[in-house]
Amino acid sequence: MAEPIFNPGNTLDNVAENLKEQANKANDEVKKAIEALKTSPDDPALLAELQHKINKWSVIYNINSTVTRSMKDLMQGILQKV
Repeated sequence: MAEPIFNPGNTLDNVAENLKEQANKANDEVKKAIEALKTSPDDPALLAELQHKINKWSVIYNINSTVTRSMKDLMQGILQKV
């Protein structure tokens, strides 16, 4: 049997919470990478790791921003039609 399109468990609050968890995790990873650089700031491997973590952080925050903006636009569209 096919999955229903509407799943009452998927709410905007769940989406926001999942995005928040991912953003916090990425932020913590960047902080840890910066802390690791304090012991050896010229280590190329640590610098590459920091760059990777910052890129990941940037992508997650861009996704978060895009989804938030899309939800705002969706709600505005619904309210305009009411």
